[in-house]
Amino acid sequence: ADHSATATTTTPHYGILTADEREPYAVERERLANVSAHNAAVLEVLESAIVVLCLDDDVPRGSEELVKAALHGHHWSPRHWDKVQLVVFGNGTSGVLLEHTPVDGHVSLRWLSHATDRAESNEPISESAVAAVDSADDEKDGIYELVFDGSKDNATHAAALAAAADRHHHLANSVDVAVLVHDRYGARRAKEAGVSPDALVQCAFQLAVWAVRGKTLSTYESCNTKHFVAGRTEVVRSVTAASAKMQREWNSDDDDDGGDVAVLRERRRELFAAAAAAHVRTHVCATKCTAGSSGGPKK
Repeated sequence: ADHSATATTTTPHYGILTADEREPYAVERERLANVSAHNAAVLEVLESAIVVLCLDDDVPRGSEELVKAALHGHHWSPRHWDKVQLVVFGNGTSGVLLEHTPVDGHVSLRWLSHATDRAESNEPISESAVAAVDSADDEKDGIYELVFDGSKDNATHAAALAAAADRHHHLANSVDVAVLVHDRYGARRAKEAGVSPDALVQCAFQLAVWAVRGKTLSTYESCNTKHFVAGRTEVVRSVTAASAKMQREWNSDDDDDGGDVAVLRERRRELFAAAAAAHVRTHVCATKCTAGSSGGPKK
């Protein structure tokens, strides 16, 4: 895909504003809504949608072009960056891009896996679903294009679109994308070895950071606590003394493969502790909150 175009060559899509900073977007959203009741209704449809289907004329060729197109596209690409988006391209390929705030990663993977399994099963669409689409002939229950009134006519709004498009262009061009398809082993083999697939990936991240930076840097990950009624996520501090030692010894003659496996199993125990709200960070946070509510020091 050609990422060299600027805001002056192709008209930016309205959705580019949702990729901008919050304050300028808030100003332009209000301006657009005030143009007409129709515009306010279109915004309501977009912002209340669970999933936005983006039909993109772009034709990405190969894995890297597909990832780039799905990740950031162009500033004229039909996107709404604060939504869960299913992007379908002109050649039938597709990708999913989502804003993480309303939905956690494991939930997204669950529905994507379900959708993929359904698509690959070739299960026929029910007659009732086909009939519902065929009978839809008005905007109330049909499929129709969402178009804003005066979205390109207002000079101030057009300038805001151009500024947002320019920032998106420079940000997108600052991202390097490379695709690696690895099929030598996966989650099943890791589990057979008694280690967590997540721990394996986290340790790989740490080793990659060491290879690039030559030192251990702090990394963390989220862990879901969904078996609690109000649970969502917990932070897991992935770098430990054992994992730091593994990084230093990875390419040395004294490297002990058994020690590496021990690190992975230690990571598995930490994940389970975090999921059960028994991680050290949970207790430190609880102690801080308790001290503050009882009039004690908060630090």
